[in-house]
Amino acid sequence: NVKKDFAKKHDVILRYSKGDAYIFNLNDILIPYNEKTLGNYKAGLKGSGYTGDGEAKETILKDGKIPEDWWNFAITARFPIDGIKRVGYPTEKPQALLERIIKASSNEGDLVCDFFGGSGTTAAVAERLGRRWITTDIGKPATLVMRKRFIDHEVKPFLYQAIGDYQKEVFGSNKLYQRVG
Repeated sequence: NVKKDFAKKHDVILRYSKGDAYIFNLNDILIPYNEKTLGNYKAGLKGSGYTGDGEAKETILKDGKIPEDWWNFAITARFPIDGIKRVGYPTEKPQALLERIIKASSNEGDLVCDFFGGSGTTAAVAERLGRRWITTDIGKPATLVMRKRFIDHEVKPFLYQAIGDYQKEVFGSNKLYQRVG
């Protein structure tokens, strides 16, 4: 609760690509228009953005709009969404956020990596969207939560690999999960 400044309530998502070739699946992330905008289009009001014929108008309305470069997502729900419930990990991200990022920037069969895996949400969403994935975390609690999530959601066979001895290391051990196949 900040009282002497603007609240710092946002994260920044950075995208990287090797060269100029990158994936941006626009049609996979279009957002439905709100009712007011739909009403403006249908009424043909000036400034509504519609300048074509009726057929083009219906296509525009059906497809939806391109998301802005800022997104509003509620804090991860404490109740099941689409049958998938929160695992209770402190830094767990909303699945809808990860779904938009993964859909926008990868295709089915592509490899998604999360090197700060936490509760495994990124890998779980990647799995659901037909992507291959690799995730890891240095903390033993995170890797245990991840493994349980993968088993509970019956993900395809995955490799669990512990690197180092957790009990002997000051900062924990590196654990690597990788979907096989």
